[in-house]
Amino acid sequence: MSSESDNQYGTESDESQESGEEYGGTANATKERQNGHVPLALETARKLLARGVMPTWAPLGEKHIKRTSWQDERYDRDAIETVFNRHDINVSTRNGHLIAADGRVLSDKFLDVDLDILEAVRVAPFYLPKTGMMWGRAHKPRSHYGYHLTSSDKARTREDFVDPLLPKRGKDGQKATVVELRYSGHSLAPGSLNTMSDGMQERVRWEEDGDGEPSVVAFETVESAVEHIAAAALVAKYWTEGIRHQAALPLAGLLYHGGLSEGEAERFVRAVCAGAREDAEATSNRVDCVRSTYARGRAGETVTGGPTLEDYLDERVIKLLRRWLHLKRHAAGALLGPDGYVLADDGDGERFAAKWEGKALYCAAEDPFSVILGSRPGKFSLCGPRTLQASIQRAT
Repeated sequence: MSSESDNQYGTESDESQESGEEYGGTANATKERQNGHVPLALETARKLLARGVMPTWAPLGEKHIKRTSWQDERYDRDAIETVFNRHDINVSTRNGHLIAADGRVLSDKFLDVDLDILEAVRVAPFYLPKTGMMWGRAHKPRSHYGYHLTSSDKARTREDFVDPLLPKRGKDGQKATVVELRYSGHSLAPGSLNTMSDGMQERVRWEEDGDGEPSVVAFETVESAVEHIAAAALVAKYWTEGIRHQAALPLAGLLYHGGLSEGEAERFVRAVCAGAREDAEATSNRVDCVRSTYARGRAGETVTGGPTLEDYLDERVIKLLRRWLHLKRHAAGALLGPDGYVLADDGDGERFAAKWEGKALYCAAEDPFSVILGSRPGKFSLCGPRTLQASIQRAT
């Protein structure tokens, strides 16, 4: 667990002690506060339900709910007065759309954006819609953003924003996820005691500007924002001091060739710099690289991109960057086919790699042109050997 101070996330610590406030006739007696509001379990449960989010619970200090069929539990206003009126439990939001037996809506299309790494916390303000409901803890403030969705039609949980250079769960118990969209299950809420992988515990609390109503947004809006956060945070994580100057131009080139507008490319690079905690001067230099790259492209000059960027960032990171930003392949100054790939040897190789990802295996012992599809070896001559070999190796 990082020991970084709050101001490194763009927030400032506030050690002032607020006076107890009345909520539904119960005074908030909590005195443990840091940069926000840490409530009692019952207070949290009342606030959540009043804001269209059903609460649930687990034993104090535990993240996981081990009760059988807890997903079927429903807590209305009367039930929470009994169930949550205690000091030995954690409280969680029940995400998704939940309805009581009598038809009353308890969780009204509620979505939690969970920022798992510090880089994602720093990047989030560049993309997430504003909301009145935010919470976190002292060493990872503003790590949860709550929203009500306009519709459940396309809403879903997404846990696929994963760092490809890490195991899904390391020996220390840390997850490799960068950010999550949670439209199911539960999320630890303010007042709870968060137990980290190293055994340390920390209280969850509302942000000072986040103890309010969730904003109402379309799922597609939040999903697109989270895809951009995941991409920028992943790049920022590996945007080390030794490569930043050299990598700035090919990163800008990748965005240019991928079809991102100059304004969006500038915003993305600023987000990366914020995630990597670059100072204002360095950020200005990186943005200048974007502007000069797009100017060269408009003038018909050569613009370096993905292949050069692979000298500084792992190709698996670049692959996810393309996917999460929905970048086109060599879009600038090239003729594209209907599938978005350039009509040339490079495009053929990338098209093949995309189609057979996870199914094709390059077989150097047989022939540089050979791959194994299932149990049957086959030969392909759709592009040059180096292009095809590199494409297959990237895909597998």
